[in-house]
Amino acid sequence: MVDEPQTTRRAAGLSILAMLGTLAIIVGSVSLGIYGPRMGQRGTRIAGESLSVLRNEVAQLYEVAVTATRRDADDDPEAAARIAISEVFGSDVPVPDLTEEGCRLEGAMALVVAGHPSVWLRYRQASSRRPVMILLVSEPHDLLHFDVLGRHLPLIPGVRVEDELEWPFMPLAPRVGLVIRAMDGYAVVIVAHPLERAVEIEEAILPVESKITSEIEVVAGILEAVGMQRPM
Repeated sequence: MVDEPQTTRRAAGLSILAMLGTLAIIVGSVSLGIYGPRMGQRGTRIAGESLSVLRNEVAQLYEVAVTATRRDADDDPEAAARIAISEVFGSDVPVPDLTEEGCRLEGAMALVVAGHPSVWLRYRQASSRRPVMILLVSEPHDLLHFDVLGRHLPLIPGVRVEDELEWPFMPLAPRVGLVIRAMDGYAVVIVAHPLERAVEIEEAILPVESKITSEIEVVAGILEAVGMQRPM
């Protein structure tokens, strides 16, 4: 009796080429998710000014605030602040009260920042020699920033930007906190040292419940800004 030839089957498994191909697809998908939105905007001009312009002018103003002395304080800073706010906004924007944060208003001025009529407020801290500076910037919607997906979007109500600035003239405080929060019709720009202090000031100005509401509203605003229709 003749034995039948035995056939040998290779165990099922993944080949190296298949594994490499799968890995390449995954890497490509991740890259497209990160860079796709920004690549899709190439060749499309969005009207507005980069937020970096505002950032640079804020740096210059904070340098002025740091070098200001107590003799530069206004005789009645509260009145000066109300007058400046009235000139820029009317009577709808309140003067930020930082008394509970240990800050005393020392000066106020109406000026133009990054092409926007604004109010400059300078506060002296009881616990630090470094000042707190607040800018109220009118109609900031044409200031453009990158969101977490890399899209160039306007500074619409509810948007929050957090950053740190380096100051060559302050060797003991190389980084200063910068927080920008867009409101309805204006933006609040806070500069303080360190960043955590700027966040504390932000939370004192904007109640927690308002922040929660604004985070919900900003989603609809972003959808509208990128040309998508709000869900009904």
